[in-house]
Amino acid sequence: MASRKISVSIPEELADQLEGLPNKSEYVTEALRRRQRADRLEAVFAAHGVTVTDEGKARMRARLAEKNRRRASGTEAKAA
Repeated sequence: MASRKISVSIPEELADQLEGLPNKSEYVTEALRRRQRADRLEAVFAAHGVTVTDEGKARMRARLAEKNRRRASGTEAKAA
């Protein structure tokens, strides 16, 4: 895949975080790809009349964390 060098301005604390990484381009590329996937998923929801909110995301993350916690502890109900 071809690549192109660009210059961007980011907040100081994020720039500090990037300084310690061996491959800054790879890190930023992966972050951008994750954001693109999230944007596409939100577009699918919107096409079906579902509005994605920050509060809804937080609720879903909490539900998933609880499910993962139960699974890890072996207390998740077994599917019949």
